[in-house]
Amino acid sequence: MASSIFYDLQSLPEEALSYTDLKFYDMVRDLLGCSHARLLQFQHINSVPCFLLTDDVCDVLKMEIDDTELDAIRDEICYKLKSGGYVVKGGIQTSFRCFKEFLLKKTEEKMKQLKYKRKDTTTMTSPNTLTQTQLTTTTILSQATTVSSPSSMTSEQHKQQLIELTKEWCNDSRDSFELKKLMLVEGNDYFLNVLDTGNVLEANVVCKCGIKTVLCKNVDKFTMSNYYRHLRNTKCSLLKNLKKKEEEEDLQQQQAATRAAGMSHQQPVIQIITTTPVAVQSPSSISTPSASSVTTRAKRSNDSQTNTPAKRTKK
Repeated sequence: MASSIFYDLQSLPEEALSYTDLKFYDMVRDLLGCSHARLLQFQHINSVPCFLLTDDVCDVLKMEIDDTELDAIRDEICYKLKSGGYVVKGGIQTSFRCFKEFLLKKTEEKMKQLKYKRKDTTTMTSPNTLTQTQLTTTTILSQATTVSSPSSMTSEQHKQQLIELTKEWCNDSRDSFELKKLMLVEGNDYFLNVLDTGNVLEANVVCKCGIKTVLCKNVDKFTMSNYYRHLRNTKCSLLKNLKKKEEEEDLQQQQAATRAAGMSHQQPVIQIITTTPVAVQSPSSISTPSASSVTTRAKRSNDSQTNTPAKRTKK
């Protein structure tokens, strides 16, 4: 196999399969290179299970995603076509394929070791000699195995559980993100996919910003931790837009409240002016001797002259 050519199974410590985050990226950087580690880190593929469940980690390089960090990675590990598209360099894809085979081989080897170890530690104990503690422990383990069986949950049940987990996370994260109304809705803010491929369930989340995140399994249930880590990334535009929208709504409410308060404190001002009425005579009301009154006074004057006796003239 290619893994036996490029990698030595004994070169990694036993706990390498449980590496996450920085330890996992350091391992990829040591075995493959810095560009490989950056590509995985950009997609938040932060553990061996996440890497093994991802069909092709190079798919994101072919998507039309506008991101400066991804553009820098493309320039390093891709050929740019004249049409504007990108083709991943052959050595990059081959090294990832060899690394996946190596990890699968390492996982298979560890499973065999655990199987042999369990056989070595198994003792033949008569049922009559079992203590009460052993019986209780056996019962608990049996119940746990029954409950945690992967076949006990359908893909739809897994999906509903992840949706509920996201709602709880939103309620717990409102203060840290300073978003009073933080509530992500599946089908609008993110798109959750749980696929059954040959009795093996795989899950991923496509964020509204366009980034696809592969979900890891914790025992028999999926966890949204990888997606939460993506949301905390300052380059995710989803929470930025939600925060901007909430700030605009708060500003509008404040402005409306300010206007309402201003109108409630505003009282009408009525100025009452009291003055002594002054009679103003209009031109028509000014007494002007009429023709009849003039005639009457003239007549009276003539009458008085007629009735007055004439003075006698002295001789």
